[in-house]
Amino acid sequence: MSHLNQHIPVCPLVMKSRIAKNFELKALDHNMVRELMTQMIIKHYLPFRFVEWDQFRAFAKFVSHNEAQVYSKDDVVADVMKVYLLEKDKLKKQLAAIESRVCLSFRCWTSSASSRRFVSLTAHYMDDRWNLIAKLLNFCRLDSPHDNFELSRKVFGFLQDWGIEKNIFSITVGNASTKDDDLQNLKHQLCSLESLLSNGDYFYFKCCAGVLDSMVQESLKVVSDVLDKIRKSVKYVSVLNSRLKQFYQCVEEVGGGDDSDGLHLDVSVTVHLVKSGKEERKFVHS
Repeated sequence: MSHLNQHIPVCPLVMKSRIAKNFELKALDHNMVRELMTQMIIKHYLPFRFVEWDQFRAFAKFVSHNEAQVYSKDDVVADVMKVYLLEKDKLKKQLAAIESRVCLSFRCWTSSASSRRFVSLTAHYMDDRWNLIAKLLNFCRLDSPHDNFELSRKVFGFLQDWGIEKNIFSITVGNASTKDDDLQNLKHQLCSLESLLSNGDYFYFKCCAGVLDSMVQESLKVVSDVLDKIRKSVKYVSVLNSRLKQFYQCVEEVGGGDDSDGLHLDVSVTVHLVKSGKEERKFVHS
């Protein structure tokens, strides 16, 4: 019997049976597949129609040995909304549990592509470990037409939805173009709840970066004609290779210029654009 016991571990039939048992396919967990797919779409900003692409369905069919279920765009939308509502409920519980007041930042702008107006609302607060937390609460499109009262009513509805309308300290407007009276109705609504400190004296602020940007843009209007001429000159020279070649020949003949960076319109800092335009002006006129 001892020689049989020694043979069993190396027996080809026994080893084949063990390998087949180890590689036995388990039933596909469709719920887990759907959950992981939803997380992938959210994390990597994939379009909802991703699940309807032919190559994705062929891939899913192959790796699942034809067991993968077919999902539609509507299925994905429903799953993403389910995740959103779960995360929203978690955040509402966190906001209800914090001991500090909530500071808001608000932005309102018009899309240059579609001329539609959008608003965003972000909450800033300290957690129990004194960490500064920022959470984007709402991002949505404003229906047209709308007035100051409608804008305030919209934001107040956001606060009620999150359950923090009685725990607000201040709101900072992110763009200086927003008028002072745009959110005055919101202040009156919160004051009626007796929830603002000092009767709302410290409620409304404008973002310093937005104010500074407006000051800079206003100052640049003084040199707007100069900037426009520089950009047009660069565009005129660089649009054709023959002109560009002639320009570099002028640089070599006149001398004194540094053309190592070439000609570019996408200059990140305006002062560099003016400086380089001033240096290369003599080559353009030569």
